[in-house]
Amino acid sequence: MELNPNLTKLPEWLKRWNTQGKLVDFGFALTDGAFRFDRKTLTLIPLPDHQPFTVTLRLRKLLGTTKRISAVEAVDETGKVIGSVPFTQRNDEVTFKTQAGVFASSAA
Repeated sequence: MELNPNLTKLPEWLKRWNTQGKLVDFGFALTDGAFRFDRKTLTLIPLPDHQPFTVTLRLRKLLGTTKRISAVEAVDETGKVIGSVPFTQRNDEVTFKTQAGVFASSAA
């Protein structure tokens, strides 16, 4: 970290952060958040202490195929289902919002 006496100038490291919460298109996902994704279990894990965010997963780009999702579930650190997550699916795109205090979201 560096001292920044000129508060109108952003530090170089902060320029790479999405501080305005804009949607960023990564090809396989469109999101205003940060996460890890397990393709085998279709589980999205937000980075620790991240605020809730919206994500659109593009299944064809993630999995190489389209799949109909029947549910998105909130899961705890042990993998236990603790609730459901509202979602929409349009063709191969699944959109939902992560939830505060939830370890991960898993699509089935």
